[in-house]
Amino acid sequence: MTAKQTFLSTFLVIILCVANDGAGSRTAVQSKPGRQQLISSLRKRLKIVRTAHGKKPIEMPGGDDVSLLVGMSRTEIKSALGQPQVCHVPIEYAPCKGDGDWFYSFYYMADYNGGGPELYLTFDNKEISKTAQWIFTQ
Repeated sequence: MTAKQTFLSTFLVIILCVANDGAGSRTAVQSKPGRQQLISSLRKRLKIVRTAHGKKPIEMPGGDDVSLLVGMSRTEIKSALGQPQVCHVPIEYAPCKGDGDWFYSFYYMADYNGGGPELYLTFDNKEISKTAQWIFTQ
């Protein structure tokens, strides 16, 4: 092998390693087109709801295509959106359907009478989200 061939082979190996490392290091948040924008939008709306106080109710719009959250782990979702509300058996409150499901409320009601948009998430036995949907409670 000539010096030029050795250099080109080494260069190619380095390029492949860098390319592979970049692809392997993508998080689930980044892996689907539009996912990062969705998470950013959800995070901003949750911040408004979570910091609300007083008697005036606040409702943030729901209805985004939250299917982009499917495939993310519980850890990734919690890191992206903060602490969820967790469903526990016996299920006595909306929007819970199953033990261990999560939801995020996108509304604030001072007197707790009413409801609004809820981001509802279910997970498989590997802690990966299998469904994400909007439920509108009353």
